[in-house]
Amino acid sequence: MVRNSDDFFPDVPSSHPFHIFANAHTSLLTSHLNVLPDWDMFQTSHPYSSYHAAARAISGGPIYITDTPGEHSLPLIASMTATTISPTPPKTIILRPNNIAKCIEQSVYTPYQARHFLQIGNYHSGSTASYGASLLGVFNVSEQALTELIPLAHFPGVKPGERYLVRAHPSGDISSPLSLDASDPVPSVLNVALGLKGWNILTAYPILSATPPPSTSTSSAEKKKKEEKKKTTELAVLGLLHKLSGAAAVVGTPKVEHLNPTGSENVKVMITLKALGVLGVWVSSLPEPEQEPEPQSDVPKAPQPPPPQPQQQNPPEWQNHILVLLRGRVVPVSTVSASVVGGNKAGKGGSVLIEIDVERAWREMGLVAGWGREVEIEMIVS
Repeated sequence: MVRNSDDFFPDVPSSHPFHIFANAHTSLLTSHLNVLPDWDMFQTSHPYSSYHAAARAISGGPIYITDTPGEHSLPLIASMTATTISPTPPKTIILRPNNIAKCIEQSVYTPYQARHFLQIGNYHSGSTASYGASLLGVFNVSEQALTELIPLAHFPGVKPGERYLVRAHPSGDISSPLSLDASDPVPSVLNVALGLKGWNILTAYPILSATPPPSTSTSSAEKKKKEEKKKTTELAVLGLLHKLSGAAAVVGTPKVEHLNPTGSENVKVMITLKALGVLGVWVSSLPEPEQEPEPQSDVPKAPQPPPPQPQQQNPPEWQNHILVLLRGRVVPVSTVSASVVGGNKAGKGGSVLIEIDVERAWREMGLVAGWGREVEIEMIVS
């Protein structure tokens, strides 16, 4: 481990942005020296505390804090750390990407006074070369508010032919699926606006596709029509939400498979985490309930009385299509929630963000750690 920069001065506001700028550019050298760059310690209770925390979280190096005793920002510390399933006492770890962050190629020769965003890139790779999450830290190092368009091509490790979902932290905004393909109808650019001391961590997650296999049995015309209506289910594993570098909590490469290879639309995704927290999984769409066509008749219908109002509220529609298991057991319903991303208010035509509170489920289910220190989650989409 080696210091990656000179000191900054807590009481000199202009030294904070330049400190991040210097570290990002020094990493262009130190990332090739087989060392772990140390971006220096910082205070969690300071006007620039979150600015420094965002830079340290994506740096790929250690995180140190130097607070006055009793003057800690516990929410900020929680956004950089997570709890493992280790036996008592639980172990707190940082979510460190497995590569070293540095200034991206497109920002290398941008002067500090150029009134442009500083863009710092890192890549958290999975167990296969084709899978990984790209992290792009965007920092306003100027003395005025700025707005810029950031192309998907600025994200380290993104590949042509693949589709990605970009999520912003801390806002939680999620983009439409993007790609580097010039023929894609959705422009692969992001509009980012930051004020003074502003920052944003944009993470590009690869979209995993699960196409229903064709049925091998001979089918009637009606069955063939239903076969054609089957849609490819797309998923993106977003790691631990509410964390600065939550993508780094994912271990290896998530696995997607069909439960019945003879034509079932049920898809299972298996995710391994190194720590507990709220796991986010984006699903392209959930099946809409099928409605039987009404028989045609020339006889006019008699007026029907209004249906009785239900005394008890029905469960949300998504609960009929999502099942989450932890250690082979179904997690409590209260630990899973869903929200529509895009589309109309009814959710038609929009994707769905599934949030799984793995930490709360682990606690309420009374699970204990075995030999392993990783958490395996199974989610079935029907």
